[in-house]
Amino acid sequence: GLRPSGEGIVSPVDGAIRDLHRIEGNELEQVKGRSYSVESLLGSAEDASAVRGGYFINLYLSPPDYHHVHAPSDLAVESIRYIPGYLWPVNTWALQHVPELFSRNERVVIAARTERGRVWIVMVGATNVGRMSLTFDPLITNSGDRKGFKRCYDSPIKIQKGSRLGTFHLGSTVLLLLDAEAAAGLSPQRGAGVVRLGQSVLR
Repeated sequence: GLRPSGEGIVSPVDGAIRDLHRIEGNELEQVKGRSYSVESLLGSAEDASAVRGGYFINLYLSPPDYHHVHAPSDLAVESIRYIPGYLWPVNTWALQHVPELFSRNERVVIAARTERGRVWIVMVGATNVGRMSLTFDPLITNSGDRKGFKRCYDSPIKIQKGSRLGTFHLGSTVLLLLDAEAAAGLSPQRGAGVVRLGQSVLR
């Protein structure tokens, strides 16, 4: 109750918006001159195709930030995909020097439906963020099993807007992708810079 949610799609974290833009093709810009594919990030060509025409938001959590990730909208979680990988740092130096950083680092992809369309919430691991956990699934990354998997739920798991989804056991990055239906009629409410949990980012 201390962090009431704003209208539209809200920030799932305390952190900083690094990037917020329309998804025009299959490439996302890491920094100027460096990009990576949506397919490699999500681990699915079908999902990559679905987000074209939607929105992409890159949210960075620094070590002092609150380390929990919350639902940016009312969600019905359909699946998760665990993709083991590296634990490069996600600071400015790494963005500039590590090719395809976000699609090489360890990550958990949460695929869900909203009342408007589909969203993907990608929790990206990093140096000293060797463990991520979820509130609705027993997955704990880096707990010994390094094999990736996709888990689909027979009945989608409903999570209310603002409720906790998972935890970084320090800080890292959350990438939020919306398909064209979920993004229809929405406009950015914030630019690059500090954002707090529950503040509107698309409305």
